[in-house]
Amino acid sequence: MPKLYHQSGMTLIEITVAVTAFSIVIVGVIGAFLSGMGGTQRINSQQNIMDVGRYVMESMAKEIRMSEILNPFGTNALMPSCDSQSSTRSCLLFKNSRDETMYFVLWTDNRIYKDLSSVPINNTTAVLTPDEVDVSNLHFEIDKSFGLQPRVTISMKLTAREQGGKEIHLYLQNTVSSRQYQSEGSK
Repeated sequence: MPKLYHQSGMTLIEITVAVTAFSIVIVGVIGAFLSGMGGTQRINSQQNIMDVGRYVMESMAKEIRMSEILNPFGTNALMPSCDSQSSTRSCLLFKNSRDETMYFVLWTDNRIYKDLSSVPINNTTAVLTPDEVDVSNLHFEIDKSFGLQPRVTISMKLTAREQGGKEIHLYLQNTVSSRQYQSEGSK
């Protein structure tokens, strides 16, 4: 049979090579797109947890600066605040500028609450952290060793879950001093 060079069309091998090359290019482009989308979601989750952390720290720092720090344990330096049975939570008692005794507390649902000390946690209690973020290792250390003005060191760990089930952790620490000056004779 004679070869016909001027016939239009492709052989099966040419079609297979073209389809394979096209498939490899498409799979590469889709993989790069999905990888970029996953990175974008992770960046959004990290930004969200940083925003929550910033809000919580700034809210607590503002209240502490304008308040008198209370401590039921006495005047030793570097002491935990609130009751000694607080194994499931960490809290800070303070008297705000309106002379109300208030608290910040990490409750058993891993959320930070703020309310009057005479009010138990209920549906009117201010919640500082959203449901999507868990708070753990919240510690308030009160240090009066630098003089008359107490300093409160706040440290905490925030955890957020991504859609893929991965967790993002953020560790924060801040030291704030109260603007409520007291003389030696007043305590």
